[in-house]
Amino acid sequence: MGELTVVDCGSAHDAEVFAVATLPAEPSAPYPGDDEVDRLSNELCVGEFASYVGVDFLDSAWDFGYFMPTHESWRKDGDRLVVCMLTDPHFNKIEGSKRNSRT
Repeated sequence: MGELTVVDCGSAHDAEVFAVATLPAEPSAPYPGDDEVDRLSNELCVGEFASYVGVDFLDSAWDFGYFMPTHESWRKDGDRLVVCMLTDPHFNKIEGSKRNSRT
């Protein structure tokens, strides 16, 4: 997945992690393919968005992205984690936390 640098929400930042969740799959389950992992990851993040921000994603001023397991990390490391990150749709820095911002 790579590395994420943790910064205080009081400092300007590129993204804000709003959920870390595990895809539902048995440890020995075969990799379901890039498209399916992407679909499941997107679904998971959309589902977590409103409980963090306070409004549904489609009603929000924010966008989101995510890190998801790759074929290699799934197979080699048993990786099932999805890291959901709130982002600005215009790629501006985010000031402060957007938790419960209702924006």
